[in-house]
Amino acid sequence: GGAYAGGGRGGRGGNAAKAGKAGGGSGVDGRMVLPGHYLDGVTGCGKELTMQIRGAFQGLYAELAALLQRAVWRGDLDLELVLLQTWGIVMSKDDHAFVSRVKIFRLLQTTLEAV
Repeated sequence: GGAYAGGGRGGRGGNAAKAGKAGGGSGVDGRMVLPGHYLDGVTGCGKELTMQIRGAFQGLYAELAALLQRAVWRGDLDLELVLLQTWGIVMSKDDHAFVSRVKIFRLLQTTLEAV
């Protein structure tokens, strides 16, 4: 099973068919469809390419965290809201060290306290 918005998840299954209230796109039946984990569907690519994908994802989200921090410092609420939406993603236990390294939870707390 999977978890949304930063929670842990077991395997790398077909998460795209699961529905929820936030994030994702609209499903055929009108329900919201949660996005999958960024490594879903790449198991056949090999370890090296998988590591490159993980590196690209982490680089992008580290930059998004830095942009969010700057938006909070400037008091740019519109940009804060857009950037907060980018963090509504599926995470796995393998992502926990990265999430800790970019200090996203501390940044989220700072964002909420600034409002």
